Amino acid sequence: MVEYREFAPSPALRPYVECYWTVHAAHNCPAYPVLPDGCADLLFSNGPELQLVGSMTAAQNFALAAGSEQFGIRFRPAMAALFLRAPWEELTDRIVTAERTKLIANQLHQPLGRIAAVERWLHKLRDPGPVQSIVNWIESGGDLMRMDDLSRQAGLSTRQLRRLFLAETGLTPKHLCRVLRFRRAVQRMSSPARPDFAALAQDTGFYDQAHFINEFRQFSGGHTPAAWQAQRGRFFQSNLIE
Repeated sequence: MVEYREFAPSPALRPYVECYWTVHAAHNCPAYPVLPDGCADLLFSNGPELQLVGSMTAAQNFALAAGSEQFGIRFRPAMAALFLRAPWEELTDRIVTAERTKLIANQLHQPLGRIAAVERWLHKLRDPGPVQSIVNWIESGGDLMRMDDLSRQAGLSTRQLRRLFLAETGLTPKHLCRVLRFRRAVQRMSSPARPDFAALAQDTGFYDQAHFINEFRQFSGGHTPAAWQAQRGRFFQSNLIE
């Protein structure tokens, strides 16, 4: 069994940081599944530096050794670029060593005080740019718009907006919108009760149930929505700690 826990950031950082999280594996877990969510993470696993987890385009499985524990900082979609200089377009579906993070990594070896240390490190607040503003609007319930509409809202050409999205998220606007739509659906499936998948597809912005199933298969690694919900209890036992 794998224990996954989330910890809420301070109110000042909530516009930028989705959560801090820990994963503890009591036994060997050869394939712990992680779904794409549009976020980038900083990962600490007892090394001399943190690892940077770029945006994902499909589910990935990670091997966890018995007794291992990892600590992560999950930035909200598009927000990591405000704090970290990185070639985000090159980091899609990759995990690499984060540069210039030895100092903060040294403070994370002891679990007590980890979050306080990270929040001191992230203390300088940043103003969102056009990419962050658009993603905030979509996450707050805005419609998943056509590229021309997004460009018009940002006051940029479609080419400029695409280039900015790739530079700051690693994904094109269209791809990130698809990931966020998929994530909305997954979040609606957190209840053990089986939902009405046709209604869920309509409520979360898919054309129809067939479109929902096809997109779900692509992003989840081949699972149907029903199959994923049936297996999620084997891996995900999550609770948010304020």
